[in-house]
Amino acid sequence: MLSGNSDFENNLLIEHASDATVFKEFRCGIKKMDDFIHEGLDLSVKNNFCKLYKVSRDEEIVALFALSFDSLILDYEDKTELKQTESVGVDSRYEEVFWSKRHYPALEIAYLAVRKDLRGSDIGSFLINSIAEMAAKQKLAGCQFLTVEALSKAKEKEQDYSATAFYYKNHFESCELPNVSKDTLRMYRPLYLN
Repeated sequence: MLSGNSDFENNLLIEHASDATVFKEFRCGIKKMDDFIHEGLDLSVKNNFCKLYKVSRDEEIVALFALSFDSLILDYEDKTELKQTESVGVDSRYEEVFWSKRHYPALEIAYLAVRKDLRGSDIGSFLINSIAEMAAKQKLAGCQFLTVEALSKAKEKEQDYSATAFYYKNHFESCELPNVSKDTLRMYRPLYLN
């Protein structure tokens, strides 16, 4: 359970949700995501694909997110870019070992949705930072990055919708080239930002 720090965040409550049926009235306004929340999310939770979290304010659900353990593979270009930006907080005595790794422990944001009428209110950014804080404090396993398969292509009322700009705004980078046959873009963010 977490509570926020700013005005609206002070009233946000994040708690584990073992059952996705509490979201039956929830709508984020993106049909593809709403359909999944109502028809597929419960199976993902019940089959241990992810752990689900409910975000509420004044006992009203305002957002949800789900988390899974992940592994991130960084290629030479990704590593070179990260080294140049110095955005990964690694002890200098461990750098050689760190950069020689092929796989890095990560926590995946499997799903993230903010209620339709609250999109654009910075709740999503607050949740990204809260997830990063939770990942950094967890004691179960090592973790260096957050990952996400950001929805990059969806039609919403004859307009294109993409979540990638939101994730770029929240310090994520793409770790693959856009693929026309895939409606998501795999992205990552260092957990320990310098």
